[in-house]
Amino acid sequence: TSMFPNALTGSGWADRGGNMLVLSSRLACRARPAPSLRRAWLSSGSGSTVVAVPPLRDGPQLDAALPGLRVLFCGTDSVSTATLRELAAAREAGHIRSIDVVCPGPRKRRGGRMEVTAVEEEAIAMGIEPVRLPEGRRPLQTVAGGVLAGATFDVGVVVSFGYMLPDALLDMCTAGAINVHPSALPRLRGAAPVVHTLLGTDEPKPLLPAEQAASACGVTVLRVSPELDAGDVLAQELHRPTPTDDVASLTERLAARGGQLTAECLVKLREDLAAGRPAWSWAVRQSSLSERCGCDTAGRGFTVAPKVSQADGRLDWGTDQFATAAGLVRAVRALGPLGIGVRGVLEVAGGDAAARAETDQWGAGLALGRRVQGAELKLVAVAAAADQSALPPELAEARGLAAGTLAVTGPKKAPQLWLWCADGWVQVHEAQIAGRGRMSIPELVRALGKRSASGPGALLSTSPAGP
Repeated sequence: TSMFPNALTGSGWADRGGNMLVLSSRLACRARPAPSLRRAWLSSGSGSTVVAVPPLRDGPQLDAALPGLRVLFCGTDSVSTATLRELAAAREAGHIRSIDVVCPGPRKRRGGRMEVTAVEEEAIAMGIEPVRLPEGRRPLQTVAGGVLAGATFDVGVVVSFGYMLPDALLDMCTAGAINVHPSALPRLRGAAPVVHTLLGTDEPKPLLPAEQAASACGVTVLRVSPELDAGDVLAQELHRPTPTDDVASLTERLAARGGQLTAECLVKLREDLAAGRPAWSWAVRQSSLSERCGCDTAGRGFTVAPKVSQADGRLDWGTDQFATAAGLVRAVRALGPLGIGVRGVLEVAGGDAAARAETDQWGAGLALGRRVQGAELKLVAVAAAADQSALPPELAEARGLAAGTLAVTGPKKAPQLWLWCADGWVQVHEAQIAGRGRMSIPELVRALGKRSASGPGALLSTSPAGP
């Protein structure tokens, strides 16, 4: 359910007291004694802090006699492993006593090949034998009543897992469970906050200005609650996207920082539990953060980031999202790395397809080959022209073009492919014709058709893709 793709919520829980029992299990992985328990392994973030983890009351070095935490970790993909590595470092430092890992089992891919999750690979490399979810309905309930029956943990950590945590699992965690979410909550609750940050889409507005969209970009560590991504906030930082960020690079950066903040929260939890203080006493309600992110003071203005699908990549020149060069670039950066891309159907836009240019330059027009007429073109990587006045003359002088017109410039061996938006040109660096693999621009231009001297605007149009 989240992008990191899976932000989870449980079905309700409360803090509970009780003795700290040592889990006797082949899944438990004890920390090796460390002469120094300094937090040097925690690297500082570069974002703007909104909610900070309080400093340790007992000084920078905890007493080695204090028991480390028993952690139940639930994750799936490479986003999850960023946090798992931080937990392993905390285990080495003595803050965590044991880590039990729950992850999906191997999945069948094309050709019948079985593929294990990134979390399973990481756990085995750390010397932890993970609990793999069985097939069938309610796999977590099966695990809770089976291999983990009777187990007790101090805290659960859930990152990009893809499953709702049942009460049976949450009840095993004395301090409940915490989750990492890649947005500045309560902004962009839901499955795909990083995608919607880059798109600039944010309910109730269809498109946010870049500055406003950036205000929602960040990472939050929160308590798991019954309502989706609505738990109290334990740590939060704002991280402004860079001009070159796509969904992969921004997700990776937020995942790394989310793992570090999670480890900081657990170090503080360990100290508080050992001293008899309430768990998570510094947590902040999301309603108190609403005004900062543009929501009303009652917290009712939270925004959502629903899961994206192939339909979200369909070109629509009638919307703000795709009409401008900046909007199209943001859309491609958000959807390209996901395999969705931004897509339109190739159609002849007019001109004399029989005309031929016999020079060493591609004409600004291109006749569409019959084999790709009506095919779908997926944009994977594009960039807006920094200076529209410094474009090749045949583009700079073009007038009256319809949004979605493609043009080719440059020498035969190194052609450049351009796309006209409502307010300027973007250069296409990578694209793909439906049914074919990704191609270089020279390969793509050759696949599209023959050269035409019919001038700018006569190449191709990218109409909205069909359903």
